[in-house]
Amino acid sequence: GNADRLTIPAKIAGKTVTSIGYYAFYSCDSLTSVSIPDSVMQIGVNPFTFCSSLKIISASPEHPYFAVIDGVLFRKADKALISYPVGIKSSTYTIPQGIAVIGDYAFYGCTSLTAIRIPGTVKTVGDNSFDGCSALASLELAEGVQELGTLAFRNCSALTQVTLPASLTEVGIWAFAGHGP
Repeated sequence: GNADRLTIPAKIAGKTVTSIGYYAFYSCDSLTSVSIPDSVMQIGVNPFTFCSSLKIISASPEHPYFAVIDGVLFRKADKALISYPVGIKSSTYTIPQGIAVIGDYAFYGCTSLTAIRIPGTVKTVGDNSFDGCSALASLELAEGVQELGTLAFRNCSALTQVTLPASLTEVGIWAFAGHGP
């Protein structure tokens, strides 16, 4: 539909909602906020990819599986950043200390970010995680980051400054394809 606010119900037709599938809300441009119930135990690859107006993802502070920090969705079990809402119009973002994984497609198509700082607690930057972040000009990967996924920074056409740590052991195929001039 064309709703701007979505509260995912804990139950549908008497059945408990326990998961949100891969790309479940792909390109729902009218969505500005989404609330995830405590019943959800699994979330696939960024279900909010290309939701261009999405600014806030929320979940209760007591949610057993997921946390939200400044509108950004994280999975507690593996300390993974799952989804950065592309409607957030901030030009910079620093991944919080303690996060270990940036999930596949987590920042996909985020055109407002110009600089990103990834702390050394992050060991893996997932496939296509920053794909299409066309304004991203500065990337700082701290010592400790070990792996960049396939197409991780594809189509980051403004990318001109990259700091790569000595700890980096794997760079996926086409990690920086189409990165700039």
